[in-house]
Amino acid sequence: MEKSFQEIDIEKAINQSSFLFKYDTGLGKSYVLSGCLAHLRYFNECWKALVLTSSIGIMNLNGEIQKFVAQYDPSRTLVISSITELKDRLVFSNDNWDIIICGYSTFKSINDAYKKALNIKTKNKFCIPLKEWFGDYHGLLLADECHLIGSPSSDKAKNFFNSLPYFDYRYLFSATPWDKKEKAYPILKALDESLVKGLSYTEWLSTFCELGTKFSPYAPNIDTWDTGKWTRLQNILADTYIAVREKSLLNLPPAIDMDLITVDMSPIHREIYELFSNINAKIIAQDKSKDQSLVDKLMNTFQILQLVVDNPYLIKNNEKIRNRMEEFELYDDVAKLDQLVAKFDYTKDFTKLKCLDNILQYECDEMENKVLVFYYHPLTLNELRKKYPNAYIISREVPEDERFQIIEKFKKDPKEKVLIASIMIANTSFTLTECKAEIFYERQWSGIIHEQARGRIHRIGSTEEVRYYNLCFNNSIDNIQLETLKTKGDTMKGLGKKTHLTSDEWRLIFGGSIDDQNTFLQKLS
Repeated sequence: MEKSFQEIDIEKAINQSSFLFKYDTGLGKSYVLSGCLAHLRYFNECWKALVLTSSIGIMNLNGEIQKFVAQYDPSRTLVISSITELKDRLVFSNDNWDIIICGYSTFKSINDAYKKALNIKTKNKFCIPLKEWFGDYHGLLLADECHLIGSPSSDKAKNFFNSLPYFDYRYLFSATPWDKKEKAYPILKALDESLVKGLSYTEWLSTFCELGTKFSPYAPNIDTWDTGKWTRLQNILADTYIAVREKSLLNLPPAIDMDLITVDMSPIHREIYELFSNINAKIIAQDKSKDQSLVDKLMNTFQILQLVVDNPYLIKNNEKIRNRMEEFELYDDVAKLDQLVAKFDYTKDFTKLKCLDNILQYECDEMENKVLVFYYHPLTLNELRKKYPNAYIISREVPEDERFQIIEKFKKDPKEKVLIASIMIANTSFTLTECKAEIFYERQWSGIIHEQARGRIHRIGSTEEVRYYNLCFNNSIDNIQLETLKTKGDTMKGLGKKTHLTSDEWRLIFGGSIDDQNTFLQKLS
């Protein structure tokens, strides 16, 4: 019988001490993770394991491991949804646990608890007794969603790095371990210290490019990147350390990006957006506090401008934005903005809501499909709750140990067809092939998060085509965000290379048509 690609990769991984599974979402990552654990147990190499993962993965992986690993005893697995739920945080001193599943930040908090118990004041000292916990077996680390290790300079990452010598076997999993070359360092260091030559992040980075930009003397100058050296590193990874598997392997039904749905703002929404854009333009022109070009300052306002595009309520009581406007004595503009936002009624004046309703009527009522709706801002969720009171909700307010249960209940519910989920929480670690459509009602600026969110409904188990819907306001910065996600950041890079903008280009970015914006952005790439 021919072996599956997962079995081939598992065999390669367990015959070496570290390995990265770069699997597109939906290719059986949980099966592979469980397979590595099962094989190493069978050969008496490892028994106990630390599993680090995302907030959804914390709840999901326990069930997946139980499904795939023979002689698995769930009573000997500790699943830590949040550090606050632990009365005794010295969990690695308890021999009741064979597997501990937690988040990367929780792992750091557990180490802090050991430091406190031992009265150790040294910063970043690793104190968890992993060697004693593993006993006579080798240490095993299963680092799911390994891109969550984060910035090498963060305390979370330093704690992770300090733990690595205790793990004789390290297996890492992520659909997108790094979205930019300079972000590869944490993954390489976790795989094998020799891949970064024992260097610090800054030292390693300086071997590939010059350091120093107009933003920071330590930031990488990507224009000087040594592509030849980077290619040689990728060849080493491909030969020894990594399995790259793409979704095309599965011959899944099509995943279709529906035509972009363009929406005109209501008159009051347009007035709020244009006034707020003008306010930000005035601030940019007057701001002398930073050694940045006008283009750089403009790009730094994009996420602020996106707030009034997504939901004008978001600026109503935003103290940081208000202080910024008042700092430049724009009192008349602020007063007018307050009056407009006070008149704005989300239900009547936010035209994307009507479009969302039309899509749901088609998908849920006419096609009888379940649908996943992604939002980003909590204030927007408040409005969606009013509109769809029976929808299932996955939000930050929902305790972590209840999120997976809600998803499973939604899957089995024959009546309710809408799941509304935070894109920051529900972008990883769960399978929802029961949904035939995904609507990005709101987006976020991270390409990794966006791609992972897309993978929730198109994966192993998909038997029908799935559809992705994006809504975009005409004549606004909304399209800049969408193009940034499509080009994986190249749009912003191209714009960042501009030394100045003409008045027409300024107006184009803030309020040009989608076609004109795209033509302008393509010239920059």
